Amino acid sequence: MSQAKLYEFLRDTPFYAAKAGRELYIIKAEFGDWLEGRSDIFPEDQMN
Repeated sequence: MSQAKLYEFLRDTPFYAAKAGRELYIIKAEFGDWLEGRSDIFPEDQMN
């Protein structure tokens, strides 16, 4: 990801950041909530 794209992404909060060794992982909060089963980011009408 380019530096400009990274700044654009970080301006649009909320997001989660996690570090694993030398790697930094950043995901949007909505997607993180979906991964953990706390919300459904894909409406039912778009799944069919």
